[in-house]
Amino acid sequence: MEATIERILLASRPEGVNDESMFERREGDVPTPEAGGLLVRTLSLSVDPYMRGRMRDADSYAGPRAVGELMEAGVVGEVTESNHDRWERGDTVLGNLQWAEYATAGGHALTPTSPRRRRTSESRGCPAGRRTSGC
Repeated sequence: MEATIERILLASRPEGVNDESMFERREGDVPTPEAGGLLVRTLSLSVDPYMRGRMRDADSYAGPRAVGELMEAGVVGEVTESNHDRWERGDTVLGNLQWAEYATAGGHALTPTSPRRRRTSESRGCPAGRRTSGC
């Protein structure tokens, strides 16, 4: 495994259209999962409209991220290390994790993804091509 990983932090509050200058890429050490936790390798992450509210320092149903703090999102990932009896190395999971190549999570904070899914992006919602509300 890599000795360091890339992580994405909020560098500034949005003003106008979002662009790369609002984010900072920073190297960090691969995190170590605590007792009952997991190390998850990010396969896919979701960038959703609600995140703009989290990047602003304003009232919102989702609390704001602090400038300099790691961004978070819905992530589909692969368990690479497990200290939890429910999860094994190689399991594919869904959870709210940091924007990073690897992140840690508590074992109860994740949901298994279906092994029948063909693409990791399908684990975040409706399969590609399904545009109906009942998927």
